[in-house]
Amino acid sequence: MLMTSVVGQVVWERMSGIKHIQMISGMNRGAYWMANFLVDLIKVELIVFITVVAFWQANLKYTTSWMTFLAWPLAAIPMTYVMSFMFTSESGAQTGTIFMNFGTILFGSTLVFFLRFIKEWERTGDFLNQFMKILPPYTLG
Repeated sequence: MLMTSVVGQVVWERMSGIKHIQMISGMNRGAYWMANFLVDLIKVELIVFITVVAFWQANLKYTTSWMTFLAWPLAAIPMTYVMSFMFTSESGAQTGTIFMNFGTILFGSTLVFFLRFIKEWERTGDFLNQFMKILPPYTLG
């Protein structure tokens, strides 16, 4: 859900022409993407930090997962930026992003889990596991 706000803003800026106006006014592309990344990183890390504190307060025994949670935005935000170029509307981008994230977590993890239990498909499950690790939602799920 966090990534939908990130992708929505990027697509809205591109489709409304604001990004184009900034570029023709002389803004450096690197500065544009770095500023977007830093603002999005702060937004997402704040929510992730609150989640990690909630896990700690609930006394859940996630001894090392907090590192994964805190590092996840560093991979998820750039992936979301790349995905934003597939969409031409803000709502379509948000819907596509949420389905891709939930689909990867739910169906990708489940598929790999079951493939690794079937002896004939174990190698396929291992390969799929290695391949899916490039997707941040899969590593989080």
